[in-house]
This record gives sequence, C-alpha cells and structure tokens, in this order.
Amino acid sequence: MSLINVTNVIMKDATAKFTDPICVEISFEALQELKQLIWKVIYIGEANNDESDQVLEDIEMPIEQVGSMRFTIEAPGPDPTKIRAEELVGVTAILITCSYNGNEFFRVGYYVNVLYGTDELNENPPNPPLIDELGRLVMVDQPRVTNFPIEWDEAAGSSTLGIVPPDQIENFNPTTGFGYTDGDKDARDKMYAQDRKEMLSSANLQSAAEALQPSFQ
Repeated sequence: MSLINVTNVIMKDATAKFTDPICVEISFEALQELKQLIWKVIYIGEANNDESDQVLEDIEMPIEQVGSMRFTIEAPGPDPTKIRAEELVGVTAILITCSYNGNEFFRVGYYVNVLYGTDELNENPPNPPLIDELGRLVMVDQPRVTNFPIEWDEAAGSSTLGIVPPDQIENFNPTTGFGYTDGDKDARDKMYAQDRKEMLSSANLQSAAEALQPSFQ
C-alpha cells in the first residue's frame, strides 16, 4: 500500500512562451508521517537521449502530519542553450515526479508542442531558432500517469523494491518481461527508462503533434 496517494495534478498554463515558468498544482494524501519526499519538474530535451533532460525544479518536502495537502511548484522555463537546435521545435514532454528514499513512485507526464506563433515561421522555421518567438502548447487534458510500486519501510529508515509483477505498473509494456529485486538499482533504472521510452515513442509523439496544432496569438 502506498503511503502517499497523489489525488490531482493541475498544469496551470496550457499556453505559454517557451521560456516562461512552469506552474503546477499538486494535491495528495499522506497516510503516515515521512521524513522526506522529493518532487521534480523535468523537461525532456530530446526523446532518445535522457542526458538532455533538464531538472527545472527539485523540492524536498518532509511530511510532518497525516492528511490531505496541496501545494504549487513554480519551475523556471527550460534552458534552450541545453537543447540541440534541431530538437528544440516539435513535440516533447514535461514530467512531474515524486520519490521517497531515492525510489520514484509517482510520475505524470504532459505532452508539449514547441512551435512558433505564426504559420509563416512554423512552415519555414528559421535556423538558428528564434527563442523569443517560440511558445509551449501543453496537452493538459490528457496527462499520462504512472505509479511505480515500492515497499515503504519506515522502521528500517529506507525504501526498497521487492519483486513486483509487471501488471501492477500502470502503462507498463509487458513485452519487456523484467522483474525487480530488492535494492536492485539497475532494475529500477530500467523500469523508469522503459516508461520514458514508451511515452516518447514515435507513435505517441505523432499522435500528440496532431492534437496540439493551434498557433499562438
């Protein structure tokens, strides 16, 4: 049983300039006091290279009481200088994650289309890109939520992963067929990478691109 249940995540601005802050409201229920959660806002700079991921905000939050809570994260916009010019425009994603004792147990992803505010620039994109003319269009109504099962072990002061059936993981691709052993960092990393890869598959990015077409005004 999870000791933290995320009940709602609201991405505040569906449309914004590319470099504008990213504002997210999160509601969750804590079933037990915990020493510390870590929330992150991550911008995916390149679908096939997680080294280009940017952690825009990283918040440590001790849970000192049981009950329902709500807070807002305001993260700075992504740094365009850390993204290859050919990857800057087009569909990518923003992730909001939560971890306990180094183990990520919750992730919600939003598809984002980065494009210009005029049809002319979108049809004939300048090289190099004009950062001040770029905007973000976020698919706020179709978030992709993944819950990763972990064992909450307050008595030992740590949290570990036991052997978990793949069908207990939302959006898990059963064709991979791997399991997870206690304290196995490689297995955890593989689980997280598989979820990222599936979200950023060519088919899913193409579907998001077709849904995120309006120009900015």
